[in-house]
Amino acid sequence: MSVIFVRTMGIDTPSYGWGGNLFGSFGSYRMASLTGVSNKDIFKTLMAVIVIVPIITLVSAIMIGYGFGTRVWYQSRGYGDGIISHLASAWYYNEQPAAGSLTEPLVVGFVIAGALSILHSRFVWFPFEPIGWILGWSYSSILFGYWLPFLIAWVIKFATLRIGGSKAYESTGLPLFGGIAGGCMLGILVGGIIGVFRFFVPF
Repeated sequence: MSVIFVRTMGIDTPSYGWGGNLFGSFGSYRMASLTGVSNKDIFKTLMAVIVIVPIITLVSAIMIGYGFGTRVWYQSRGYGDGIISHLASAWYYNEQPAAGSLTEPLVVGFVIAGALSILHSRFVWFPFEPIGWILGWSYSSILFGYWLPFLIAWVIKFATLRIGGSKAYESTGLPLFGGIAGGCMLGILVGGIIGVFRFFVPF
């Protein structure tokens, strides 16, 4: 699991079904701060999910593979040789960087993220957060162009705080973009349900 989590597509790509660990985790803590839920409860929930979900996923993949045929299942989902044979093969793990080769990048990343965190917490005017730096340098950020919507969101937030202040930000900005995010999630939920139905009962 640690090898998969280290892979870029597994930590910063919310569009992938098996990815988005970084987005999901930080999003959970953000929702906890907005709803008054304990960070300890969020941590326990995340740990339970990390243990349970891989087991259910692999068991479900094997059951569906035997029930509908592995070739049909993989081709319909675009996994190629994905979930079972791909993750179980030796070359998948041998292609990952060894622990020793990660030392320098980890140290550099830790120092930069720590410096950004300190600067952001000590100076109100400092606009950059470490999470933005991490995502901005990621493979998927470059591939999918995440930097552009993040930049637009930052400009809108900056302008809202400058023009309308924190009151406009809380009364108008947060509900507006919260509604946009909620609508997007609703569309994904409906589309996901239709997709599951479409797989088992073709139109």
